[in-house]
Amino acid sequence: GIFTRITLIPWLIEYQPYNKISQTLACSNNSYFFYYDWRNYPDTNNKLFGELVERVIKETGKKPSVIAHSMGGLIVHPYVKSHQENINKVVYVGVPFNPGIGYFDDVNEGNRIGLNKNLLSKEALFSHPATYLLLPHKNSNRYAGIELFDAKVWKENKFSIFKDSDTDLIKFQAVLDRVNEYHKILDTPVNIKNPTLVVLGTCFDTKWTINQRGERDLV
Repeated sequence: GIFTRITLIPWLIEYQPYNKISQTLACSNNSYFFYYDWRNYPDTNNKLFGELVERVIKETGKKPSVIAHSMGGLIVHPYVKSHQENINKVVYVGVPFNPGIGYFDDVNEGNRIGLNKNLLSKEALFSHPATYLLLPHKNSNRYAGIELFDAKVWKENKFSIFKDSDTDLIKFQAVLDRVNEYHKILDTPVNIKNPTLVVLGTCFDTKWTINQRGERDLV
């Protein structure tokens, strides 16, 4: 189902990012939720979103308006670009269209959720194809001149799981290549004629890079 809460300490501390909006939208007979596995390849989830849009049109006879948040915006955007005739309006909320190097810290070091060190450990994130969707795009030169879409670079620099283990570089490169192809679709300019609202946030700065000295610079 929809991601409504994270329990940090059972019965004491919970994070409920989508609880209110999901409850509000659930009161409408015309609301549909797009459930997807956020860990999966973005092109797989994009295809599933397209199938949902076709279902909505068939069941309601109307083109849907879309509200997309965070990674969800990256999933739906290529569909909006290529199937504008199937969409009414679009709202993008906090979508990382310009992914930052900060996301690399997560897959490189892991990200603790409350007291849980394993849920988003570097090993877990490394295994999720969607992790690489949030990295700076190929040839963007955002990490000290290092190309993060080259599997050999990860091994040579002992990034992420390569600090203390190993993996099949051919398979890993195939993952990077597939996500890179999706990046190309995202980056291809298209004149979108649908009414579109983009809501920006300031809680996580993506507009910086790592220079040759390993220091952070604003872009």
